[in-house]
Amino acid sequence: MHANRSALEKLKALKSAKNQVKEEIEKQETIIIDLEENIDEASFAVQHFFREIGQIYEAILELKEDTDKLRLPNVHQMSSIISRLVADGHQLELIDGESFYMPYKWIKTILQKVDICIESSKVMTLGVLGLQSSGKSALLNTMFGSQFSSRTGRCTRGIHVQLIPTKTEQICKFSSVFSYVLIVDTEGLRSPELSHMQHEHNNELATVITGVADITMLNIMGENTSEIRDILQVIVHAFLRLKMTNEKLDIRKSCAFIHQNVTDTSASENMVSGLSKLIQTLDEMTKESARSEGKLDITTFNQVIEFDINNQVWYLKNLLQGNPPMARVNNEYSETVVDIKCKMLKKALTMKNKSYKSLNDIIEQAHSLWKGVLNEDYVFSFRNSLEIKAYMEMESFVQAELWRLESLTQHVEKCQMKRSLEIPTLTCQRKHEEELRKRSMEVANQYKGHAITSKKIDDLFSDIWETFLKRVDTSPTSTEKHRKQMRIIFRTCLDNIFKKNHALLKEALQESGDLTPLSNVKQLANSFGETRINNTDISLTLIQKAKSAVGWFDTMKDVENRVNEIFASVDGKIKELCEVNYEVTVMSVNKLMHELDSSIHAILERESKYYLKLTFYVKIYVHVSRHVHPVFESHNEKYFKTHATAILHEKYREQQKISFESHLRCRQFEDIVATLFANVIESFAKEWTSQSMPNKVTDELLSLLPKVKDRVIIEICIDLLKGGNFKNCVKYIDDPHIYASTWITEKANQYLDDPKFPIIASTASSLLKKFFGTVNKCVRQVKMKYDGKSPPSIETWLESFQSFMKSADCSIPSESFRNVRQETSYSIQNVEYLTTTILDHLSKSEENLAAKFKSQTSQTITWASFNPISRILKKIWGCQEQCPFCGEPCAKGQDHGDSNHYSIQHRPLCCRGIRNYDTHNACLSSCEFDIQSNLSYTCGVFNYICHAEKRKDCGKSHFFRDYKTYLPNWDIAPTSNMHDSSKYWMWFVATYKDELKNHYNYKIDHIPSSWKNITKSEAEQSLEKIYSA
Repeated sequence: MHANRSALEKLKALKSAKNQVKEEIEKQETIIIDLEENIDEASFAVQHFFREIGQIYEAILELKEDTDKLRLPNVHQMSSIISRLVADGHQLELIDGESFYMPYKWIKTILQKVDICIESSKVMTLGVLGLQSSGKSALLNTMFGSQFSSRTGRCTRGIHVQLIPTKTEQICKFSSVFSYVLIVDTEGLRSPELSHMQHEHNNELATVITGVADITMLNIMGENTSEIRDILQVIVHAFLRLKMTNEKLDIRKSCAFIHQNVTDTSASENMVSGLSKLIQTLDEMTKESARSEGKLDITTFNQVIEFDINNQVWYLKNLLQGNPPMARVNNEYSETVVDIKCKMLKKALTMKNKSYKSLNDIIEQAHSLWKGVLNEDYVFSFRNSLEIKAYMEMESFVQAELWRLESLTQHVEKCQMKRSLEIPTLTCQRKHEEELRKRSMEVANQYKGHAITSKKIDDLFSDIWETFLKRVDTSPTSTEKHRKQMRIIFRTCLDNIFKKNHALLKEALQESGDLTPLSNVKQLANSFGETRINNTDISLTLIQKAKSAVGWFDTMKDVENRVNEIFASVDGKIKELCEVNYEVTVMSVNKLMHELDSSIHAILERESKYYLKLTFYVKIYVHVSRHVHPVFESHNEKYFKTHATAILHEKYREQQKISFESHLRCRQFEDIVATLFANVIESFAKEWTSQSMPNKVTDELLSLLPKVKDRVIIEICIDLLKGGNFKNCVKYIDDPHIYASTWITEKANQYLDDPKFPIIASTASSLLKKFFGTVNKCVRQVKMKYDGKSPPSIETWLESFQSFMKSADCSIPSESFRNVRQETSYSIQNVEYLTTTILDHLSKSEENLAAKFKSQTSQTITWASFNPISRILKKIWGCQEQCPFCGEPCAKGQDHGDSNHYSIQHRPLCCRGIRNYDTHNACLSSCEFDIQSNLSYTCGVFNYICHAEKRKDCGKSHFFRDYKTYLPNWDIAPTSNMHDSSKYWMWFVATYKDELKNHYNYKIDHIPSSWKNITKSEAEQSLEKIYSA
């Protein structure tokens, strides 16, 4: 103690010095912490015996050790002694105050025996929570005659319980619903000794106490409730999250405020305003927390922790009168405490829908809470809900910025991957290629002139090649070595996405067999039934609950339809990634998950009837991951079969074998050069054609598909008109962009695979013809250059060829001809013969490549750089915005930055389910008419744009004519005719009247007769007329 006091005085001196040294102050603070820990370790009391006994027997039970071998009393004997003490009113440490550890098996063993002793009687649990030195233990001691440690400083550590028998007949005329009270004492919150542990310890402790106790007394010294308010916010948020991971967990609790050291007799009247403000703040924070966790039905603090501002707030005067040590106990304090005890017991006896637990149930509840708290390391690190919200907003912003930067680096990553494979391989080959060539020539000269079979040639070269491979490094490059399994990549991605909800993710992963592939799911579309999503994963508003109950709206069916739309879109993204000739990387996975997240949030932006809980998100992400990771793994395996180090060595082997066989068969030098040269050109032509294909195919498809967005809309509407499928119409109305994407993709694939004019084959043939035509021309130009002159060396000939190719804007890297340049042992004798031989070889190469490309279809082709259909979608459709009222797509075919959105036509509002609030009649008017009328609408009509953050009614009706207030970036041209909308949509409403009625559950018997008389032909003509104008 003396050393500690001296250290504190030295710290004070260091802080008051003129020239403060930060390092010395920090060092002294560390010394003080160490000294305080030494003091704590030196203290010794009876509870330390019980704690050590608990830890020893917990280890024995956990490890199933034999107590006889350890020379200890057996578990039954020791637990019987301890249980008898507890039953007689001795304190029991539930959670170790030093390590926050619960010796669950030992505690359970004891309480099971205590439960037998008290004949499994029901027990009411009463806890106390408050700041350090606020008089919690003294309050319990006065209230129940217990003997919890009570002094200045941190005297109570961890969580202690004591069993007290009750006789409630004197308090309440009702029959008793419990026979014992389990009082729970805990260490004080915001302890200075634990300031270095930040907020986690306080919040975890408070959550366990409040969760275990049926009633928690919030003990406050004075009138200031700010500290307790912060802790309650975190407790509520923690309860909501813990409930998601364990549906059986009982979190419906009650609390009471006890203000100590309040001498003013009128405190109860004066504090009403402050307490009302506190409850209002707690309600707001509860609603915010519930919404962030996807629980729309929880809107008040009282729904989580029951609290009555009128009957559950008490004020106490100070325990002592006068100044210590001569102060005497205040009798009024004791009398008030006894009165509070009676009122709380009466409250406990008369609580509605409340059933009390046995000791066995209580320990199970405490253990579940304790495990949940240990798993939940996110909420407890914040001081209050405001900090949680600020952190979530900041994290969303940072994630968006990181994703933007990651998207920019994707192209660079692809180039780096390609070079990381090529450079090490070329370096390795160059180091030993002269030795390989020398050995090949020796063997060739040895067998020159002999009759030799192709098999013998293969065997001879294989021996040479094996010797070469022993000298070179054929091990995979770092890119291949460190290539992670897709399952691990997806698992890491999920961990990052749900790092704040890892308990939920852990449970979902366990159920999925740690992302075991879905063998029975061939594509995500229509696989909603395999996601395990049910009603508990969706939160409904109270109104929507009522509608679902009476069958007016099938929530799960609506969710299933929307999720299957998302899955179909994800299938397209997967296909797009697998059609491009690149490795699927971590960035690709992150991009897919980012787009999945955007698609799910798009549901919420369009839908106000329900909210998706976090469990919904987890199940969706896990389901997608289980399907996608084996698909991407298969794609990568195929990619590395054609791009790995071994493949590059194999290409090099092929070129060396050509040279070896030519020398062995005594072919002319010109034949050898022509064969090697044609091999290089064929390889380059294949790559050049593959790289050029996407742009050329894009141009071909654009010439066949509608060239502008207006035309796409017309043709889609005409297809819907002729198809007669109401579900497809609803899909288009809900999300024109997704529907148009599917429609354009189907049309494009039809053109690509058209047997009369196969675009892939014809485009490849055209490109090959152009490339080989240029090469042939340059070869002839080289011949003409040396006509009548002495034959050039092979190096000079290649330089001339490359010069002519460069002039034709078709350069081939000089490095590609490295194997041709090696043929320097002979010189060109006949340029004309060389030219003729090269042209013959090139003709065969062109035919071979044309045949390969001809066999490819839209389903089998792998695009070199990008999928043409994706680029066409972006080019034709462009802006994805829809009219906030009727859902008609924006007419702009590109991202138009500063200019406003507008639609060429608008639909009757009933197409999107909008109805009259009072009569439930479908709204037949369109936006153009409504904006110059006196009609008003509720917030849900335009998707709560007025209250976008909270997505709830702002309490006002909005006039259509004032739409610019909330929609300044939209222009809607007004009309004075209520029915001045496209005849197409009038025809649609009249034709599908019954389907609309069933789908949206509104009345639609008031359709004008003129709408019913519109024919299909008139509907189609109206589209052409409106969009042509």
